[in-house]
Amino acid sequence: MVNCLAGRSSVSEDLGPSMGNANLRWGEEATCELPGGILGFQAGLGVRPAEVYLPPPDLLDTQVPVWARGRHGEIVHAFEAINVRVVVLPDASAWVVSPGPEA
Repeated sequence: MVNCLAGRSSVSEDLGPSMGNANLRWGEEATCELPGGILGFQAGLGVRPAEVYLPPPDLLDTQVPVWARGRHGEIVHAFEAINVRVVVLPDASAWVVSPGPEA
């Protein structure tokens, strides 16, 4: 299940058990919950459609823990499924919002 929360509106879409949960949060931040934890990304919420800024796959893998490596495509799909435009930028970054119980 992918859940998007922006203000008081929400959108959900069932993408199957392997997909992450993507969320838009106040403060220009987007999160994606994956098996292993939650990653944070910068987002543009004042534009239509909302945007999330991701580093390219090889750079993302240098910024995240082992449990999130190799998941760029899954993260992109999760955001696109909730109508968030994904913008890949070489100066974008990712961070761990919350590690999962195994971390």
